[in-house]
Amino acid sequence: MSKIKNSLTLVFLLILIILLFFIPIKLPNSIVTGGLVYPIQEYIIKQSTDGRFSTETVNHFTGSGQINFTSQMERGDVSSLIFSDELIGNSNNNLISTGDTIAKISSQLTVQEISRLKGEIQNAKRELLIYESGEKESLLDEAEKKILFAQEQVKEQEKIVARNKALKDKGILSEAEYDLSVNQLELYKIEVGIAKSQYDVLAKGEKQSVAEYYKSIIRSLEDELRTVERKSDLFNIISHVNGIITGRLSADTLLTVSDTSEYVVLIAIKVEELEKLGPASEVYINHPDISHMNPFQIEKMDNKSYNLLSGQVAIAIVKLDLPLDPIMIGRRLECKIDLENKTIQEIVISFFKNLLSHF
Repeated sequence: MSKIKNSLTLVFLLILIILLFFIPIKLPNSIVTGGLVYPIQEYIIKQSTDGRFSTETVNHFTGSGQINFTSQMERGDVSSLIFSDELIGNSNNNLISTGDTIAKISSQLTVQEISRLKGEIQNAKRELLIYESGEKESLLDEAEKKILFAQEQVKEQEKIVARNKALKDKGILSEAEYDLSVNQLELYKIEVGIAKSQYDVLAKGEKQSVAEYYKSIIRSLEDELRTVERKSDLFNIISHVNGIITGRLSADTLLTVSDTSEYVVLIAIKVEELEKLGPASEVYINHPDISHMNPFQIEKMDNKSYNLLSGQVAIAIVKLDLPLDPIMIGRRLECKIDLENKTIQEIVISFFKNLLSHF
């Protein structure tokens, strides 16, 4: 009796399975995957391993990037980035507007050159006043002292260069620091030549010609100073987007300005599942601040594929036209993509096809 009962049960289950397999009832079908939140675009300040600074504007919706600026420093120069206290330290959530100066690249050679030129202009003006007052002898004495002082600077700097070369050869000192000391030596040698030229003019020139000489030196130095200062202004880093400063840092990223007027979610989809997507596939994002806006539409697909641990994936892009807390940037969200409903037969066949494709 129990054998007959078991046989009837088996037959019933078999009939039920066959019926379910062929009945055209469609069941809900979806892909559950992860997505990352990004602002619509970002302005990024980076520093490379060789010390150069660059800025880049990245649009996360179009997937495009544009290099806006790359610093080109002289060999042997040492540069640093000085951020604007007014913008970086403001209380208005670090709000940045297009055209704001975020930072300035400070070149050690440029700073030294500006300081030297200002000092020389001040000295030339003082010496002109002294000469016009008739104290030629005191100017000659001072000019001779300048020559001696400049020559002493050359001697001392030659010792520093020799010591730095030994340190560089041992790998203790960098090439840039060594070059900086060599550049300084060349500057000191130039100063010796200038000091000797000034002494000769004072010793041999007439009063009027000496006065004109000083005036021409002052004009020349002031022109040179303006040129150097204009060059320094070219090292200002100006934002190309409206946004806020966010903490999106990496090994080479110093600061990021994020345009938070809109956000996008970049959703990873396995390449083998792309054929399942329909033209109107809806995306449901699981997060309290976003769920009330569900469903979303896939705006576009990235035209590249990427290798991840889970295999090859393509990126679907969803635009979020709603305000979000900037803390959401970079956060991973669970995303469900609704697909075309399938019958049990279609689901079973698809399952075995995927299973066989792995062998």
